[in-house]
Amino acid sequence: TNLHGQEPELGYWLGQPFWGQRLMSEAAQAVVEAFFARTAHPHLYSGAFEGNDASLRIQAALGFTETGLGRRWCMARGEDFSHHFTVLERSDWVKRRARDQTDPA
Repeated sequence: TNLHGQEPELGYWLGQPFWGQRLMSEAAQAVVEAFFARTAHPHLYSGAFEGNDASLRIQAALGFTETGLGRRWCMARGEDFSHHFTVLERSDWVKRRARDQTDPA
């Protein structure tokens, strides 16, 4: 579960040899688009462990905002570890998509 209970949550992991290729940025965007297109949920949660600034940048680029800092089980470390919790509201996603579709850039 996430900080907000049993709610939809975007989680991902990418092996280090594939970092810096925009693979996760593109994959996360596709998942978020599909999520909001195929569900009626008003929001999608995500987050990243402390020190994982790349994941937080990906989430920020998609419109996620930080909702708090807490602790969460980290399988790689084998312990609870500091975790940034984030959320993307459907209304913010819809506004962002509309803006992106009208932006000539």
